[in-house]
Amino acid sequence: MIVAAGTSLTLSSAEPMFVTQSIILSPITDTFRVYLQRPTAVLPLAWSASAKVQVALVVVLDGVEHRCTSVVSGGIRLDETGQELPTYSLCYAPTWGFFGNPASTKRLGETAKNTYTGHVEFRLVAGNVAHLNLLRTVCTERVAPFVAFHSSVAFDAATDASENAGDGVVSLSHTATGSNLAAWAGCGSHFPPFAGSTTYAGSAMTELVDQVFAVDANYFHAAYVLAGIPSGASTVTNTLTGTPARSGLQVITMTGVDQTTPNGTAVVTDALNTSISVTVGSVNPNDLVVDTAWARTNLTVGVDQTLRNIELDIAGANAISLGGSTQPGSLGGVMSWTHDGTGGSQIGLIAVAFKPTAAAAPIPASPLVGNLRW
Repeated sequence: MIVAAGTSLTLSSAEPMFVTQSIILSPITDTFRVYLQRPTAVLPLAWSASAKVQVALVVVLDGVEHRCTSVVSGGIRLDETGQELPTYSLCYAPTWGFFGNPASTKRLGETAKNTYTGHVEFRLVAGNVAHLNLLRTVCTERVAPFVAFHSSVAFDAATDASENAGDGVVSLSHTATGSNLAAWAGCGSHFPPFAGSTTYAGSAMTELVDQVFAVDANYFHAAYVLAGIPSGASTVTNTLTGTPARSGLQVITMTGVDQTTPNGTAVVTDALNTSISVTVGSVNPNDLVVDTAWARTNLTVGVDQTLRNIELDIAGANAISLGGSTQPGSLGGVMSWTHDGTGGSQIGLIAVAFKPTAAAAPIPASPLVGNLRW
């Protein structure tokens, strides 16, 4: 659903803010995305490389704001092939999960009692922008997937965001509920790759992996964890050390996690292939294995995993996919993904097992694990 299009903006020190009209969102809104026209040689626009604009996608649930923000500079930006990037985009997938009720999963909007709306905010950070084209904002809708509740380490909620031709800092609002909480954050960037850091509710997350793809130096991926996170809506911020052509951030939270030693040892691999897999070691039946996959278009999750995050179109024709999934420890810890190789065969994968609290009762493995989804 396209909710706005064709607006020309002017931002200056006298008028540094522009806010689009608020629109009613569907309760099952899956993604909320904004597109801006970037300067090119043919359409230079009055938006210099020194002028910066903060873009915020804002969804309002019963009067409470949930945000995804990024900063984007002007000037001409090139991709890895030397082609100009004509469009900036920012995408926010609002939180979905159990929201404290293990009976069924819901989208964020399905928890609204009164209203669920969305709008976009633009704020001048530096310089002046005499001509900024808001091409369109688009919402997609999808029913939250069915997930069986796991009585030990359990999936709680998932949120993700992505940007194209931005400045490498993305913040999103993620809502966690339950006890003994822990968070996983996976991120990736493309051309050029940049190391970074991630915070959850202002606290630095522990970095498990921070790696440039060995098979293609244009790719970077990383993963972070943090136990003891607060219940409720919190801001998660991923900061890269440069300005990649494309980047993505995913967040998954879990309940029932040991607060002292929340996770085991992470495993990571990358390949020039259309498929990839890793085996997480020392996985117990009460664990929950979580992963992040970062590749070119059309990622497909492995048969023994449940999809939690997916960004299929971060950059249009030069798309990059960011996927996240979970698997109950009773299935053994083999995590795998495939993709169709469109635009190249680079693919990377990071996975780790989250460990239960000491009070968790053992859950025996079922002989019918082939069709289980968690």
